[in-house]
Amino acid sequence: GKIETSKGPVRISSVCVEEDSARKMEQENSRSGAVVPYSLDRLGIPLIEVVTDPDIKDAEHAVEVARLIGYVVASTGKARRQVDSIRQDVTESIGFGRVEVKGIQKLSLIGESISHEVERQTNVSKAVSVFKERGGMTEHLNFVDVKNSFRGTSSKMLKSAFKRNESIFCTRFPNVSGLLKNSSFRLGKDFSDIAKAFGLGGILHTDELPAFGITEGEVESVREIMKPRKDDALVFIVAREQMAQRIAEALESRIEKLCSLDFSETRGPSDDGSTKFLRPLPGKERMYPETDVPLVHISREILERVRGYVPKTEEEVAKQLSKDYSISLQEARTLASNFMVEDFTGYAEALGEGSLSARMLLQTVPEIEKKYGVKLDASDLAEIFRISRSKDWPRTLLEEAIDLLASGRRSPS
Repeated sequence: GKIETSKGPVRISSVCVEEDSARKMEQENSRSGAVVPYSLDRLGIPLIEVVTDPDIKDAEHAVEVARLIGYVVASTGKARRQVDSIRQDVTESIGFGRVEVKGIQKLSLIGESISHEVERQTNVSKAVSVFKERGGMTEHLNFVDVKNSFRGTSSKMLKSAFKRNESIFCTRFPNVSGLLKNSSFRLGKDFSDIAKAFGLGGILHTDELPAFGITEGEVESVREIMKPRKDDALVFIVAREQMAQRIAEALESRIEKLCSLDFSETRGPSDDGSTKFLRPLPGKERMYPETDVPLVHISREILERVRGYVPKTEEEVAKQLSKDYSISLQEARTLASNFMVEDFTGYAEALGEGSLSARMLLQTVPEIEKKYGVKLDASDLAEIFRISRSKDWPRTLLEEAIDLLASGRRSPS
């Protein structure tokens, strides 16, 4: 199928039911063999996934498409609308491979995440170009324990780590000085996400030090040990010794992948609109059909029958409201998009006037409720509306009555 948008039709390539039966939490080795704990918290909770073809033009268009699909789903009356019940996965490509941002919960963050990804990938490609011009990866990363350079440190972060029997390790990272953190380049954030995927707090590096209680003198002490060249940076991790080599290999693998200009991976959204590395992009092998459920063939007769259940679009609802109740199309669109049609028709029935009802629902009542920090009872409002209509009150008197009700100074009776 397809949905009509302001920037042309967007095709729907798939609508499917899926269920996450179980997911691996961790894997431990024991004397009896591998122990693999799985989480069963999503068993019995299916979700409907709606997939669009790559017809979305830009970040603004993506928000519109998600809102329109969300409206259709919610208007069936059969969908949960609580927090966490609806999520969007945004897949995009600007020439560096497919990046999927998983689990965006706010419409506003869809556009922000897309814009961030375009900027991030563009800047990473530029940073990689500089890295290659300088000579690229000229040596393997080798983390060295430099704890002795921080004895007597005033850094609370390092003091806590040392109490946990962790140490601070440093490696000379060739040709990335100035590319880890400046006004345009943020390779340090990219590397930090990799470290976090291993359970660490991230990385530290000389593009941002001294900071976090670490002094310039302590950094210089490490420089004397590591002897970085002109374009080298020093990268630090706080970890146990057995973790250091694993992080070194992961960082080497990461810079190799970036140098191939293949940025494909799965990322997660942050509240500020940025994204963070989660895991490599999964292949098709992780998705498989339920082999125990027989295929259901949809006949033309069934298709015709279900057309009667298809809800009107948001624009159709808005235009009908505007026509039937003589309210502006903008007000009608606001009512439709926020699923306030039922409340509005109730107001209109009680007050007998569409424009006044729209004003009460969209402006007056929310403002008064915010003023007193209360939620007015629908039956109390209906009684005030009935009295107002029977006595032909002007709007100002009706607003005063609602204010008195919200303040607790008067009751509807």
